[in-house]
Amino acid sequence: MRKLAYFLLFLLPFSFTALAQEDKSQFLDAVALYSEGEFSAAGEMFARLLEQNPNDDAYNYYMGSCEFYQGRTGQAAPYIEKAAALDSTNLWYIHSLAMLYNQTGERVKFADSFQKLIDMRPALYRTPYSLTMIADVRLAQGRDSLALARYGEALDIDPQYLPARLGKLESYRMSGKTPSFFTELRQLIEDGSVDVGTKSA
Repeated sequence: MRKLAYFLLFLLPFSFTALAQEDKSQFLDAVALYSEGEFSAAGEMFARLLEQNPNDDAYNYYMGSCEFYQGRTGQAAPYIEKAAALDSTNLWYIHSLAMLYNQTGERVKFADSFQKLIDMRPALYRTPYSLTMIADVRLAQGRDSLALARYGEALDIDPQYLPARLGKLESYRMSGKTPSFFTELRQLIEDGSVDVGTKSA
C-alpha cells in the first residue's frame, strides 16, 4: 500500500518534502487507505492532518475526495474548492471541481471548471462534446455570442457534430438572427446524413 501511496505523490504535486516526518508518515498511510477505497478511514486521518495544517492544498483535496466518494457532495465542496483556490494550476483539483459540480447540477460552475481544464490541457479536454456542453450553458445564461463561439469551435473539430449544429441553430433563433437561422436550418434539412427524426423535431 505504501508503494502505491508514493506513486500517487508523484502524480499530485505539492510540498511533500516540507512536511514533518510524523506528518509524512500519517499522510502516506492516509493516501494508502484512499487508494484502496477506504474513504471513511482515510477521511478520519486527513481530518486530523487538517487540524494541524488547514491550508494544505493536498490535505483539502483528499479530504474533499473522501467525502465525495462517500456520496457527501455538500461536505466535499468546501475542501475541493479550497484546494483549487490554494493551487489553481493543479489539474486534479480542477477536474475534481468539475466532477463535483456535475454531480450537484451546478451547470455554470461545471462549465467554468471545464473551460479551465480546456485552457490547461486542450489536447485532453478540448472535444466537440465538451465545447458543446459549455456552449449550451452559455446559451442558457443568455451569453449568445460566447455560445456561438464555442459551438463554432466544436464544429471546427467535427463539422458534422449534430449537438453543436442544433445548438448553433438554437442560438441563432434565440438571438433573433433570422437569416442565419434559416440558412443553418436549410443546410441541416438538406444534409442527407442527419436523421429524419431530428429534422422533424
